[in-house]
Amino acid sequence: MTKSEDLIKKYKENSEYTHGFVTDIETIEVDNKILQAGHHHGSTYYEHLKFLDCIKNKSNPEVSLNDGLIAVATGEAAEKSIKENRVVKMSEFNL
Repeated sequence: MTKSEDLIKKYKENSEYTHGFVTDIETIEVDNKILQAGHHHGSTYYEHLKFLDCIKNKSNPEVSLNDGLIAVATGEAAEKSIKENRVVKMSEFNL
């Protein structure tokens, strides 16, 4: 069973993941290059290798700490916008 098949099985068997809303799951083929690029849940193996390479060679990573900060702040702004039903300006985060 592949990692994705295992995850689908967990979704189907465990309402903790679905919150009672998912009634059907469709498998969609995704280009391997996209899978290697990472996803919302964390780094890929390839990203870890690149990070280790940066440490070993004392080089700069492709993404800066500030890039990460802006990404998290954008997510926080989106969540706040949904909760408060209003436009949230990035300036509210004093970045």
